[in-house]
Amino acid sequence: MRIAFHYHIPAIKKGNSIFMPAFFGIFLDSIANNFENIHCLFHRPRNSDLHMMDYKIKSRNIELIELTVKKTIPVRYLNFFFFDFWKFKRIKKKSDYIIVRASTPLLPLINIVFKKKIILMLVSDAVSGIDNLTQPFLRKKLISYWAKWYQKIEDLIAEKSITVVNSQMIYDKLKDKVKKLKLIKTSTLTINDIYSREDTCQNDEIRLIYSGRITKLKGIFDILNAVRDLNNEGYKIKFILVGMIESAFLKELNDFLSLN
Repeated sequence: MRIAFHYHIPAIKKGNSIFMPAFFGIFLDSIANNFENIHCLFHRPRNSDLHMMDYKIKSRNIELIELTVKKTIPVRYLNFFFFDFWKFKRIKKKSDYIIVRASTPLLPLINIVFKKKIILMLVSDAVSGIDNLTQPFLRKKLISYWAKWYQKIEDLIAEKSITVVNSQMIYDKLKDKVKKLKLIKTSTLTINDIYSREDTCQNDEIRLIYSGRITKLKGIFDILNAVRDLNNEGYKIKFILVGMIESAFLKELNDFLSLN
């Protein structure tokens, strides 16, 4: 089977090699053996994204089709019709399906091109976390209106598509509405990556490590509050964050830490 793949991450070609953020590159390499070809329609990176291009794709059957640079959603929609539409149209002829990792802004437009050839891979919904956005009031309102519109479109596409989810919560939400629904694991961890150690917590300081996307939606402040409370009770706990952090959240995190 030949597939296309879209998600709003940056990727770049350097010579004959493809580079992208490791969290997604590892995932693509892990599924590549199951397909004849994977045509990745990803955005070109902004200058501020170049530091994220830290993973070199290993699989030879993965091709990168560079879309326009990821900008605001209105600009992305304009760029789609002026520049990216024809790239999706061309790749449709070469692909049996397109996998769209969602939520992602271009999904309603991709649906215009691929229609019944979409495999929807849902890992989140568009409206969760809107209230936590650190945006000016008017901009936040506009984002909220767009998110609610987008969510309705996404739900309609899910009902008529092959839809896979990686969350029991999303599965339970959709199971009575979506006929072709599957719950899968999208982690690239294997049993070989998990092992026990007997030398943990041997010193007074206890180190806790979080690995993943660093955002308020992941409950970072809840963990920090718990660490603070435990330290106030006499424990010595060091909390280490490892992962990609959103620039808006970085300021919010620094402000929180300065007050605590």
